[in-house]
Amino acid sequence: MRPDTGSSTAVEFTLDTIPPAVSITTSGGLTNKASQTISGTVTASEAPVGATVSLYDNGGTTPIGSATVVSGGAWSATVTLSGDGTHSITAQDTDTAGNTGSSGAVVFTLDTIPPTVAISTSGGLTNKASQTISGTVTASEAPVGATVSLYDNGSTTLIGTATVVSGGGWSTAVTLSGDGTHSIVARSSPQGRVEKGWNWGV
Repeated sequence: MRPDTGSSTAVEFTLDTIPPAVSITTSGGLTNKASQTISGTVTASEAPVGATVSLYDNGGTTPIGSATVVSGGAWSATVTLSGDGTHSITAQDTDTAGNTGSSGAVVFTLDTIPPTVAISTSGGLTNKASQTISGTVTASEAPVGATVSLYDNGSTTLIGTATVVSGGGWSTAVTLSGDGTHSIVARSSPQGRVEKGWNWGV
């Protein structure tokens, strides 16, 4: 006599060992802005709308920001870079199976320290409208070929530019427009900033 055989209902597993493909589309580089918007994509089939992408800096384990995935797998978030120096930003997404995908890094170099600019030419009373203005700028902040811009009396209109040479020196000729006091300011803008001024009376 054959014994009765009992069978359970089936239990099903769906094996998924493939991590989501995460990428950052934002370009890095040298910047003086600590606030940066980082954007990218993640495989839409692995990260449904509403999924979270986390952003990390320099291999840290604490996210510096997070983004919500929208239709098509796109995401975007604003992060703050903490302190001057190199920041290697990566994005991670973990799918519902527990697989974590990481992007390649986008690297920013944050530099918030303005270059030191000096005018070495002496000002004073003159009857010459044409003046040669010379000076220096921190060589490490303004490499050979960088531009120093000259402005008069607080204007935003250039009155001359100079090219930085080896050692940070620069020189250029300007024309003072009209009798009166001319307060000349030199600005070096590897990062869009800073200045030193001098006065002439014509």
